[in-house]
Amino acid sequence: GMHVRRAQSWLNEDLDRLEERVGVAEVQLKVQLTGPITLASTIALQRGERAIADQGALRDIALAHREVVSAHIRDVRRRLPGSVLTVQVDEPAMDGALRGVLPRQSGFGKLRAIESSIAGELHTRIVDVIVEAGATPWLHACAPNWLLELALKAGYRGISADFSLLTDADEDALGTAIERNITIA
Repeated sequence: GMHVRRAQSWLNEDLDRLEERVGVAEVQLKVQLTGPITLASTIALQRGERAIADQGALRDIALAHREVVSAHIRDVRRRLPGSVLTVQVDEPAMDGALRGVLPRQSGFGKLRAIESSIAGELHTRIVDVIVEAGATPWLHACAPNWLLELALKAGYRGISADFSLLTDADEDALGTAIERNITIA
C-alpha cells in the first residue's frame, strides 16, 4: 500500500536525477539489488517467522523478485539507453542461510539450512533475467564462504567479495573463475 507507493516514488526520483545528470552520455553504471536469499531472510511471514523458512514463500518471493529486477533493469535501460549496465546482486545472508546459522525471529534456535541446489537454482534464474535484460550479472557476498562455485554455476560474470576471507578451500573455484574470465573484485 502506502509504503510501496512511497518507495516507488523515491526510486523514481533517484532515477529521474540520474537521468538528468547522465543525459544521453554512454556511461558504465552499476545497479545494486538485494538477492533473493537475503530478501527472503528479512521478510517476516504472518506467523512471525522469516520467509526463508518456508519453501513456498521463498519460491514466491524469488518469482516476484525476478519480475521486479527485470522491470527495474528495463526502466534503467529506457532512461539511459546508452549505458553499459552491471547488476550486482548482494547476498550478505546467503552464507548463513546455507550453513543453517540464521537465527529464528524469536531469537531461540537457528533456521534449518537451505539446500545449495535451491540457492543455485534461484541465482541461475536471476542471472538469466539480468542477462536477458542486457546487463552483466555480478554477485557480492561479504561472508567467509565466498560462494564461488555457486556463482560460477549460476553464470555470474563478476564476483565481489573480501579477499582476506579466502581460504585454501577456495583455490580451485578461484582458479576456475580466473580461467573463465570472471571478474574478481
